[in-house]
Amino acid sequence: MAKLIRKPRDWSQRALSIVQQATGQITKRVKHAKNMTAAQSGQHGGMKGGKVRALRLSAKRRQQIARKAARSRWHESA
Repeated sequence: MAKLIRKPRDWSQRALSIVQQATGQITKRVKHAKNMTAAQSGQHGGMKGGKVRALRLSAKRRQQIARKAARSRWHESA
């Protein structure tokens, strides 16, 4: 993905960059647009992922995950 060229804060450097862009010595880069179809399908999968995972976990596995989380939450780091 192309990055935007930031304009310098110093007025002389900013003027130089404007002149360089006008003469074609450097080209102004613009951000590429996202593929909206891909973004929406990825978002859709993320929205339902946690719920489906929770339904598929067994009670024993859920307890293991909860114990591990509690241990890491309450573990004192020295």
